[in-house]
Amino acid sequence: MHDTRDRKWHRFLKSFTLFRTALIQESYIETILKYIPIHTNILEVACGSGLTSVLLSDLGYNVVCTDRNTLLLDDPARKFAGFERLSVEQLDMFRLGQSYPSGHFDLIFHQGVLEHFDDAEIVAALKQQAKVAGYVIFDVPNDIRSDKTGLYGDERFLPVERWKELCIESGFDVLDVVGRRFEGDLDKVKAILGREERNRYGTSSTFVLKSKWTTPDRLHYGCGTVYLDGYLNVDAAPDFYSMDRSELARTHLHRNRTNYANYYKESFSDVYPNRDTRRIVVDMDMSLKALAGIFTHRFSELVMVHCLEHIPRYELDDFFADLKRIMRKDCRCVFAVPDNPAMVRLYLDAKTREDRAMYHNWIFGSQRNRYSHHFNGYDEEMLTALLHEHFQRVEYQENKNEYPALWVACTGLKE
Repeated sequence: MHDTRDRKWHRFLKSFTLFRTALIQESYIETILKYIPIHTNILEVACGSGLTSVLLSDLGYNVVCTDRNTLLLDDPARKFAGFERLSVEQLDMFRLGQSYPSGHFDLIFHQGVLEHFDDAEIVAALKQQAKVAGYVIFDVPNDIRSDKTGLYGDERFLPVERWKELCIESGFDVLDVVGRRFEGDLDKVKAILGREERNRYGTSSTFVLKSKWTTPDRLHYGCGTVYLDGYLNVDAAPDFYSMDRSELARTHLHRNRTNYANYYKESFSDVYPNRDTRRIVVDMDMSLKALAGIFTHRFSELVMVHCLEHIPRYELDDFFADLKRIMRKDCRCVFAVPDNPAMVRLYLDAKTREDRAMYHNWIFGSQRNRYSHHFNGYDEEMLTALLHEHFQRVEYQENKNEYPALWVACTGLKE
């Protein structure tokens, strides 16, 4: 039997069409597309009409569409039975952990749900979502809305900062907040509003969350074509995400995947001639500064191989300030840079044009894109002096490269 509330929701949601939903949810769906690769496994809780799930399955996601109210599930199950990437199931979001194992989904999403619950219930629901999925993207009305009268009288119009606090309390890092739905004349010019204006005036906010339960406490920054198991692999110029289930992404992930002990699992002589065919696979596409806006004293270890030379001298202070924000006080940081004096000797001793071109790249960077320039060159004395400004202990390690390079492990992070 269905109670009066269930039937009231059903009558209200039956007025929604797929076309109307696509228009209303355009910004929300674009945010999902930005952060979550197509072909991944995603779950909608409290789906309502289920039409957002239908749209996302049509875009290529593998979607499980759920709601506690079986009356609401009848329409999407019947109308869209031919959608191969869409399944419809009854599920109470407060019992999510009883239905799915940890990390089962890449994303859980919902819209217009959490504002109907008190703080304790919101935290309880989000905590279960944090264990079942790596990412959660949800949308709620905020306190900017001029009309604070809820459709059913139980919506709570909380400020964005309060929503952030609840998300962090539930075990998430807040990656992004995107404002949408505008009132009055602003709705007519929303297409030209900047990001800051959207967040200031949007009456609804989309929150992009990453679960701390599924985020390693070791960071591999500037990972390039090396994907380290057990680390959060981050690069600012990725080709694929590790969660992407496309065949091409899986192929490159398999090629790139390794561990720290076997950092370069293929010999340089095999990789270098085919370097242009290699693709970067990441967990997150982000600069260190952007990471510093999300994570605070979060990581116990950093591996950063052949990145320091890409940072201009005038940006080094800001770089280490951001690093100190994201790293724990007792962290261990591993850096590697080309050994410039040895590189120069190789260049001067080169006998062929091809060898000189190769050593030239090692000294100045390949310059294939804006991330591939070497702004700095280091010898042992210069590197030691730089790192001692920020760490108490600097110890040189075995060179893992097949060409001259300086590998160093640093501990005792200074304030």
